[in-house]
Amino acid sequence: MKVRKSAIALAIVLALVSTSLVAAQGTVVYVEPPTQDTYPGGQAVVEVWASEVTDFYGAQFTMTFSDTIVSGVSVEPGAAFTDYPDEYEVAVASIVSDTVNFAATLLRVPKAGPITGDVQLAVITFDALDLGTSPLTFGEVKLSDVAGEPIPFDVADGEIVVTEAPTVINGYAYLEGRTDHSGIEVTLEISPAMTTTTDATGFYSFEGMMPSGNYTVTYEADLYLGAVSMDAVVLEGETNVLCDVTLLGGDLNNDGVIDILDLSLCAASFDTAAPEADVNADGVVDVYDLVLVGKNFKLEAPTVYLCNG
Repeated sequence: MKVRKSAIALAIVLALVSTSLVAAQGTVVYVEPPTQDTYPGGQAVVEVWASEVTDFYGAQFTMTFSDTIVSGVSVEPGAAFTDYPDEYEVAVASIVSDTVNFAATLLRVPKAGPITGDVQLAVITFDALDLGTSPLTFGEVKLSDVAGEPIPFDVADGEIVVTEAPTVINGYAYLEGRTDHSGIEVTLEISPAMTTTTDATGFYSFEGMMPSGNYTVTYEADLYLGAVSMDAVVLEGETNVLCDVTLLGGDLNNDGVIDILDLSLCAASFDTAAPEADVNADGVVDVYDLVLVGKNFKLEAPTVYLCNG
């Protein structure tokens, strides 16, 4: 008898767990990303999604926000509709005061049928006005299937957090003799130090809460003399563009000076594909690499740049 009761209890528990999982995996109308950071003068773009819908055909919602923190710029139909050009109708797409209003439906022809799965309902753009947090709170929400019947759902609200503007430092660093300038290690000498690498164009960027001041930036790459930008003027909360930097090629042994050792290494690898002597990284050690070593002979690291405006 006890065994039978235990089996019944276990069956009930499994049924409850199964029901819970179904509920957890049901349709949810939500904001993506749920939390987004921006700064006064910046913008935030949020998407409204409905997850795991069945036979979706139309949607309607209102969303309120704090109009002292952000201002609504636009609300546009999402991919649930725009993936079918000329096969949907937007009834309402407006922002009045602190409320977003949206309603749209798919159309019958020539699309084959309703949508099942995750659907992007709308894309909303906000301008950030002042520091603070603006809740994004759903009001009236309706989802309809192809028969004009409600699709059950839960909602998950979001928020936009407006913080102080970050300080941005951008610049370009180049590898002499190359067209691909990726891989230069760039370090912003603050505490703690920030390090990034250049892309193929030589571009690099730092972003964070950094006070105004004069900063030092260092640049390192194999086969090249290091460089440093001294006294780079940085203004807090603004985008600061540093002077261009070019790393000089030929330091094959990476000891900070181009001398007879580097010249000998280049000569010893001449007419081979040895990467440790291929300064311009074109796949062969030849006169172009030899010239780079020769023209920079006896130069030492770092090459100094004064980026003080």
